[in-house]
Amino acid sequence: MEQKKNTVFDICLKVTSDFEGSTYSTITENFDGQGLSVGILQFNIGQGTLAAYILNQVDVMSYDMFPLPISSLRDKKEAALVWHKDNCCDVYGRLKPEWKKAWQEFLVKPEIINLQKTACGKYFQRAREIAGFLGFSHENKRAMAWAYDLSVQSWSLAINRIEPNFEHAQNIIQSYGSENAVLWANSEMTSDQMSLVIASHLRALKCKPEWRHDFFTRKCTIAMGIGMVHGKKYDFRKLFMES
Repeated sequence: MEQKKNTVFDICLKVTSDFEGSTYSTITENFDGQGLSVGILQFNIGQGTLAAYILNQVDVMSYDMFPLPISSLRDKKEAALVWHKDNCCDVYGRLKPEWKKAWQEFLVKPEIINLQKTACGKYFQRAREIAGFLGFSHENKRAMAWAYDLSVQSWSLAINRIEPNFEHAQNIIQSYGSENAVLWANSEMTSDQMSLVIASHLRALKCKPEWRHDFFTRKCTIAMGIGMVHGKKYDFRKLFMES
């Protein structure tokens, strides 16, 4: 049977979720004060996104894999956080194993995966707007992945349309240090890559100084299709070459 090709939407989700270390069944505990974060966009209790995008969209009482009914997680954020802490966590504030297992089972239900994809839709639509503004087709996998990652991280483009310039792009790459310089050395850089490298730099300049290098490295890794981000190597070239 012929393997189904990834859609542009699939590729956008994969690239950003690879950076974020998240899948449809990922569970992150209370390291950031949000109580519990789950799924591909890390929907959480503290900001109300778990309730808004997932729990309010289904009949939670019909899911019996949980040790207790989870309808209380649809309450106001503060009350939901207290309920989660009192019922789902051990004395050290860690998610109890039976609750972790239940969430993992819940998150991969087909209807829950579909809700997660729907929640990603607003970022994909924003990516289409960004890519279009920069002059790229909505079928351009590399440009759409770049724009989707930007929409998830920052939403705002905040730069003007970029013209491709090989020398400018190469100078930018060299200016960010040697870690990726070898991986990014590419005499055959396409005009799309040139534009996205330059856009990565100009958009990084809009970030706080302490975040600029990380922001650029992540975006340039998408632009070039390969790169090192926080010591981990990413290679998206095959994804972008799919026909």
